[in-house]
Amino acid sequence: MIRSTALTLLNSTPKPVVPSLIDQFEPAAGRPRILVVDDVPGIREILVAVLNRAGYSVMSADDGEMAWEVLSADSFDLLITDHEMPRLTGTELLRRARASMMKLPVILMSGRIPYEEDDLGELTRNGLIMAKPFSFTELLESVRSLLEQSTRSAMQNDDEQASNSFDHNPPSGAEETWQDSPAPSCSVRRLIGVG
Repeated sequence: MIRSTALTLLNSTPKPVVPSLIDQFEPAAGRPRILVVDDVPGIREILVAVLNRAGYSVMSADDGEMAWEVLSADSFDLLITDHEMPRLTGTELLRRARASMMKLPVILMSGRIPYEEDDLGELTRNGLIMAKPFSFTELLESVRSLLEQSTRSAMQNDDEQASNSFDHNPPSGAEETWQDSPAPSCSVRRLIGVG
């Protein structure tokens, strides 16, 4: 009896432990799509589980090269990538994305922040850098903040394009709507300052 119980425990697949605080994080409408990139399977799997549980649609990649293939073929609302990976580092992945005019927000995470990279600030301009280890709360707050900022920025761009498309006579009430609405905040809270 003891032997069979031990075998059952050894053969059972453990369920990831996800804190109940995740339930308080509501994703924006339409299940934002996030790509998680980390070469350490355990870290990648827990990040995917936490973000899925919080209501996001999440895909993952084992390294930067695989992530580049996925990014080239599909669109995402946020990229979360480790820095130190084989084949293509996180900063090299970000360089490719920026060179291809991808403007998606990013979270660059690492146990060793690559301060020696001259273009680190530019690469993480639409995002932030998170030093490992970090808490689930920090991750979820950062994800929500970046996605909200990205949505506000996209809405502002849509408003600007719409206002530029009018002749000099916008529809009645349009000026008041645009003038009375507060300008979106463009500041990004960095957990680690780049300096």
